[in-house]
Amino acid sequence: MSILDPREKERAHATTKTVNFYAEALKASEQFRKDYDEKLSVVKWQDMPMERSPDGLIKHIINERMDTKEMCLDIYMQFLPPGKASGVHRHLSEEVVYVIEGRGYDLHWDVKFDCKDTMEFEWEAEPKKFEWKTGDFIYIKPGEVIRFDGSLGPFMDMPAQGRMSWVIAPATEGGTGSTITFTYRVHGYME
Repeated sequence: MSILDPREKERAHATTKTVNFYAEALKASEQFRKDYDEKLSVVKWQDMPMERSPDGLIKHIINERMDTKEMCLDIYMQFLPPGKASGVHRHLSEEVVYVIEGRGYDLHWDVKFDCKDTMEFEWEAEPKKFEWKTGDFIYIKPGEVIRFDGSLGPFMDMPAQGRMSWVIAPATEGGTGSTITFTYRVHGYME
């Protein structure tokens, strides 16, 4: 006796269009492994590029565009002059920050997220203020809006971030609703 509904059993064995997803994934994995061997294992200080950004001067230590074997972390040093602040921004993933030098505070606007019929993000009207100094560790939750303020002395930190992506697609033919695919890797930034 089968517990499977006869209609579902018939649908499971019905002839439909065919694809090569698995074979293509195996081929892509094989190519990835070949390419990976050519990527950098050591990044010399002179190969760590600087970038002027709305969030201050950034020295990229590891970034997905630097052709290194590390593909999941984004690690950089951020520099803010005394009395200056980073731009207000948010990350899709969590971020950890180690304060190398300086004293100041950051503002965190918590996010409320809902995905009943549509994806809805809402941030708190008033931010929470967290003070920090040299040697402190800062944790930033996924989706949180933040701003760093290096109020006393130069601010230098070393954040590490994760990568998270969401793909929302209509349901398959004949279906209703949506399909949400969620991927999380350590790394990523979103403005």
